[in-house]
Amino acid sequence: MMTPDRIETVQTSFDAVFLRKAEIAGAFYAHLFRAMPEARELFSRDMHHQREMFASMLAITVRLLNRPGELSEVVDRLAQVHGRFTIAPDQFALAGTAIVAAFRDVLQDRFTPDVEQAWKQATQELVSRVARQLPG
Repeated sequence: MMTPDRIETVQTSFDAVFLRKAEIAGAFYAHLFRAMPEARELFSRDMHHQREMFASMLAITVRLLNRPGELSEVVDRLAQVHGRFTIAPDQFALAGTAIVAAFRDVLQDRFTPDVEQAWKQATQELVSRVARQLPG
């Protein structure tokens, strides 16, 4: 469970780059496809739309980190959407790693060890919650 301080760190660091969320989304997919090239075929040719959906979902998720009930609804939705693909939990975990790497790219020297640890914890918790709900 994330502490209030860690949640605040994630939310504050996201607020600092909110206007660059399209860049974060692009970096996320670059890292994801580098780590898992086979994932590329799961996406339509319209990656612009995909990046927008990712950025929106990321913003919603970050905003709800301190509201567990509402966050659970987002986790359920993420599991439902991703459940139609055959994604192993370890493959899904690569998404969390790609998110952290994307923030490292965009935040650069503002990506302090404290910010990194907060994002790692947030993504690990979210990914594990979604992965537990995936079929199979």
